[in-house]
Amino acid sequence: MSLTKVSSEITGIKEELITRLRNLLLAISSGKLLDPGKFERYAMKTAEIYVKEYGWYKMPPTLHKVLFHGHQVIAKSQFPIGHLSEEPQEALNKEVYRIRRNNTRKYSRTAANQDLINGLIVGSDPVISHYRYHQMEKKKTENVLPEDVQDLIRT
Repeated sequence: MSLTKVSSEITGIKEELITRLRNLLLAISSGKLLDPGKFERYAMKTAEIYVKEYGWYKMPPTLHKVLFHGHQVIAKSQFPIGHLSEEPQEALNKEVYRIRRNNTRKYSRTAANQDLINGLIVGSDPVISHYRYHQMEKKKTENVLPEDVQDLIRT
């Protein structure tokens, strides 16, 4: 049983609407360039379903922005929308924590901060970061996007 079907049964919301909203979120967060025209058509169809089925409930502002204005943001953006997430910042926070825990002297704040800065400088070296990136890529399992999401990606 699919997650969208379970979500539909629990919430009472049409499965088609849940699936379409999921596809839009997957497309936005995919880190790939999206086709604004295709995104607009898909989002408008999703909005029509929402209004037809749930017009009695005012559309939340965030959903309105994605459905009615998402294509405008995609058209103006020079890089994928998924690159605007907080993931890089969170990853850096994890890296700072790891360096502080494992690679800093603990007897002095000055020494600890110096070791932290040195660790961050070493980690930013292009050769080291290239190696780390390829190690992470090997560990990743390729998530295959649904066909509807792949249709929204710019070719």
